[in-house]
Amino acid sequence: LVDDPKFFAMFGEPRNNTAFDKINGHYPASGRPVRQREAGIILKKYLSVDPTRLSRLVSLHFVSPDAAFSAKVANAWAENFIQTNLERKVQATSYGRNLLQGQLSEYKQRLDESQRQLVAYASAQQIINLPAQSGSGDGKSTSERSIVA
Repeated sequence: LVDDPKFFAMFGEPRNNTAFDKINGHYPASGRPVRQREAGIILKKYLSVDPTRLSRLVSLHFVSPDAAFSAKVANAWAENFIQTNLERKVQATSYGRNLLQGQLSEYKQRLDESQRQLVAYASAQQIINLPAQSGSGDGKSTSERSIVA
């Protein structure tokens, strides 16, 4: 809308403003910030958002001389709102995932350190680590059987 002369003509271009002086039928790039501010003022002035009671729904209304243009603006406003809302949710989810990944990494390091300390303690105390007992007792030497018993 910022670079569309039809948009500003529909609502009346501001007078005596070089940002709206057309060069070869187009607005100059140097006046874009001014036109952007003016377009925002127009959109805010002619757009209404009415919440629906007891729901999370709203009704958007944009009033202009062209009904098709009004529908296009209202739909674009709704689509942008939905897109922005989704992006915020993705950012929040991403933040949570990154936080949990950091915590998981920290806990893994702590577990690895605890396991190293356990092995060092077992070596220092000459603790024997025997394989788990099986019902058949196969594969165990006589000395292993006597220590387990």
